[in-house]
Amino acid sequence: MRKKIWFVATSHDQKGNTGESTGFYLSEVSHPWDELVKAGYEIDFVSPKGGKAPITGFDLNDPVNKKSGEDKRYRSKTDESVAVLTRYEVKKEYRNLFRKAIRRYVKRARARETNIMAEAYREQDHSSVLWVVERWSSQSDFNRMRAGSRYKLLQLLAGKKLNQPTREIAIKDLEPVSKSDWRRVPEKQDKPITIMLFVDSQPGTEANFKAVYHTAMPQFRAEPGVINYQLSQVEGDNARFVTYEKFRNEEAFQYHLNFPPIQPVIDYLNTSIKQQPFQTGLHRLIEFAPMKRK
Repeated sequence: MRKKIWFVATSHDQKGNTGESTGFYLSEVSHPWDELVKAGYEIDFVSPKGGKAPITGFDLNDPVNKKSGEDKRYRSKTDESVAVLTRYEVKKEYRNLFRKAIRRYVKRARARETNIMAEAYREQDHSSVLWVVERWSSQSDFNRMRAGSRYKLLQLLAGKKLNQPTREIAIKDLEPVSKSDWRRVPEKQDKPITIMLFVDSQPGTEANFKAVYHTAMPQFRAEPGVINYQLSQVEGDNARFVTYEKFRNEEAFQYHLNFPPIQPVIDYLNTSIKQQPFQTGLHRLIEFAPMKRK
């Protein structure tokens, strides 16, 4: 197994209230990246707020800077990743056909080097509602997948087989994790469940919600029954969030609900969202195109 290193780059793009831009200087990253890759390390890039870190300056006469800019591995790590949730509400008689087409799409997506994760679900309480959850290294990689035959088939089916139009939700991961973390799979004996919770914050309380999760997230991810845990913000709506929570089994989920660090989150959900109860935004999902287990 290759050793891994995280490079944490700044999310800060402005000097105070001056309007003057700032960020990191490319050489601060490219030179150590070059030496560590030569030494056999795998590098992942993260930023405190997620997304692409701002660059304040670079010198392409520097051969190491130029090399990094031309290296596909480096570009795939530093390009801003894309995360999209796609919802299909399928007519009952076409559910099996649509699931088959989605499974093929997800399988093809996972096989691409630039795919971070691709999963397919049906809602436990509404089996006609299907979700595709995708994360890609960059917008161009996502666009190329959507231009392929697997997605064109989904579009063709969607034109005739849905109760409602397809709905795409672009999201931005807060405190994102690496591809290897997203590709973590359940054990053979597990009976995994996935929870997706949409949260509409009251205006002005968004920062409080993110602060609460910033404190709780490392503890949630360290729970023994958690496979993945991610908080994301809906693009274009700073007051709307969605959590993605995958547990090894129902017992692990119930443990999480009684885990003391969750209480500040519950308190926020009970007092600071637009519409109560918060459970109306909760979706229990069942995966129908899982990766191979260990």
